[in-house]
Amino acid sequence: MILVADKVSLLIMFAPPAFYCGVDFSDNAISQATAKYNHNTSFKFVAADIDVFSDNRKYNAIVFNESLYYLPRPLATLERYEGLLTQNGVFVISIHAIPDHDRLWDAVHRQCRCIDYTVITIKSGTSWRCGVFVP
Repeated sequence: MILVADKVSLLIMFAPPAFYCGVDFSDNAISQATAKYNHNTSFKFVAADIDVFSDNRKYNAIVFNESLYYLPRPLATLERYEGLLTQNGVFVISIHAIPDHDRLWDAVHRQCRCIDYTVITIKSGTSWRCGVFVP
């Protein structure tokens, strides 16, 4: 599994992968993750711009958690990451549910087939759209 721009604790706790690669633009985030999980050789953390990151591994899942809307060409990024997915691999995408992000969410739905999605809302009223997509 590759996780792009995210904290890893909950995902690893509930769905420990055989191999995990975390990518984040922040050196600080990568340092924190490395310090926390450096005992596990199945984990790799890389500080990189996700638009230039490359890997020779194939992944069953690539997670874009609240990261696509920061990219200049998010749909092109998804298309590029298709090459890192296994034959039955999926994208797991979360997007903050605000009107500014509606067009991006709709565009992802046009570019990829949505297997399932949900909206998560916390007590404050803040919501996120979370979906599993097949390229």
